[in-house]
Amino acid sequence: MKLNTLFLLAVSTAVLFICCSSGKKVSSPNGAVTAEIVQKDDQLELKISHRGSEAAQWQIGGVAFENKEYDFTGKLKQKGVSFSKIDEKYTIPTGKVSTYQNKANEMTVKYTNTYGKNMQLLIRAYNDGVAFRYAFDNAVTMLVKEENTILTIPETSNMWAMEYRKEAEGFYLKRSLSEMTKPLYSLPALVETPNGKWLLVHEADVLGRSAAASLSEYKGNGKFAIMTTTYPNIESGGDLKTVMDSLAKNPMKDWNTIIASPKWATPWRMMIVGDTPGTIVESTMAENLNPPSTLDDVSWIKPGVAVFPWWSNHHANSDKEVLKKFIDLAQAMKWTVIEFDISLIGSAFNANDSWLTTPWIREVVDYANARGVRVYGWDERCNLDTPEKRAFIYGKYKEFGVEGIKIDYVDSYAQNACDFRQVCLSDAIKYKLMVSYHGEYTPRGERRTYPNLITQEGVRGSEYYLFAQDHGIPSPLHNTTLPYTRNVIGPMDYTPTVYSMKRRITSYAHETALPFVFESGWICMSDAPEHFLSSPAIPVLQEIEATWDEIKFLAGYPSEYIVIARRKGQKWAIGAINSGAARTVTIPLDFLRGNYKSLLICEDDKTDPRNQCKVHTVSIANEKTLTFEMAENGGFVAIAMN
Repeated sequence: MKLNTLFLLAVSTAVLFICCSSGKKVSSPNGAVTAEIVQKDDQLELKISHRGSEAAQWQIGGVAFENKEYDFTGKLKQKGVSFSKIDEKYTIPTGKVSTYQNKANEMTVKYTNTYGKNMQLLIRAYNDGVAFRYAFDNAVTMLVKEENTILTIPETSNMWAMEYRKEAEGFYLKRSLSEMTKPLYSLPALVETPNGKWLLVHEADVLGRSAAASLSEYKGNGKFAIMTTTYPNIESGGDLKTVMDSLAKNPMKDWNTIIASPKWATPWRMMIVGDTPGTIVESTMAENLNPPSTLDDVSWIKPGVAVFPWWSNHHANSDKEVLKKFIDLAQAMKWTVIEFDISLIGSAFNANDSWLTTPWIREVVDYANARGVRVYGWDERCNLDTPEKRAFIYGKYKEFGVEGIKIDYVDSYAQNACDFRQVCLSDAIKYKLMVSYHGEYTPRGERRTYPNLITQEGVRGSEYYLFAQDHGIPSPLHNTTLPYTRNVIGPMDYTPTVYSMKRRITSYAHETALPFVFESGWICMSDAPEHFLSSPAIPVLQEIEATWDEIKFLAGYPSEYIVIARRKGQKWAIGAINSGAARTVTIPLDFLRGNYKSLLICEDDKTDPRNQCKVHTVSIANEKTLTFEMAENGGFVAIAMN
């Protein structure tokens, strides 16, 4: 049975063509979320409501192509409406849940332009939000000229968004709308409206289809534009032939042009909607909006907790004995993966060819495998940008027994960079290789279609302790924002837990909690062996999981704190991190359902929270709640024990 169809409950279509003004509203299966199309003269608006209260709206301005007959930016005539239901369950080897439920009601509205060409507007209403996309009937490949889609939110909303960076490694700072003055902001963007609604704006189903989108600067009146072809330092191209010829000659060249293949559709523009930030944190909408995988066998896809030698020793990959010490660390900690940056043999920072003449690579791999540790490697985009290069490197990895690859310096939102991601994943499947992307944009739900995509960077993580100024390191405020923003929409290769870093201002328990708060198919633990092996938190660190069956948001507010519970089998792990002043939180224990008698706890040591933690066991047999005191920039972990 295929991965994507554990069982298909129903994907039914009730085709009801309704003329003109009726039938332009679709509600979620539970009725909480409604999306309504309103047409005023030449303007189409999509109004998003949650529990009867309007949360946001989209101006559906359409798309124009280089071929003027395919201009859908005005004077559209509605031709009909149809409705369908989506109700399916599927599995992915990674993620915040083990079984995903894709359940929504879909409305398709058909339009024609003045040339008689057709466009469909597909709108899905989920219990936790709304998504829409434009779809066309073009028979030939064309260039996209512009997309005119405008987001409108209440003017007094708060927004957490990252100023555009090509590698998406910035801060999601809380701002008023009037403070959103930079030209571009990367997705996702989190919104708190004045009437208590929480929204996460993002997109899905991008690979092989389009460039990735961002948000414009604030346009006033609550408005932001969706931007897809205005990225800095990327060429604008020209006509279709010029772009295609240039890309053929130079695969690494990125263009601000979008090439629309026949029967083209835009990515899904999505918005998670809820009454609490917990709706955002728990959502799997990004994965649900991507095409199913066609893989029959995923047994070779094995996520895990990894060690990361390069972080503490930039020359570790050139020394087999140092690598073996990290493998021994993984075995001692019950972790199952090592990142061996093969192309960095002989170099600290840049890929080179020394690995091709290094005789001991297989020795290291065999040493790891004998201790239950799998190996993945590393290389750069420029070394994998043709089928021939991928076949050579992927083939060598299989000879060595290496099971995955981290591909670095993608560094682009352009369409051909998205195409590059797709072909790398597709080709890797032929060699049964898992993939991580580094120097990367934020996920768009790709791992549903390509379950060998284990993790992605697109985050300011622990690497910034090594190079950034003090104001640029991953602060507690940053850490407590990521679970509500970046980590909502896909796996996050933050490379956590750096006890030895002198510049950090997090507590010891805060660092211990990060791999429980954050989700990634490869949880890549950064510090050197001696700092883990001497840690009082070893019993807790040995309980880290790379995949989970269930997630529960327990408490929190973006940029301040989060308490999150994750279940793997019969084990529940509660992770919490705090930003700023000391904080007391009381959490309910009802989700444990009375089956657990005690908790293994790692929490802040009051005498020296930065350098110490307190690890102990408490009874919860008769407790309905439990109270924790988190230190300044502190945290805790609690593991439910039967």
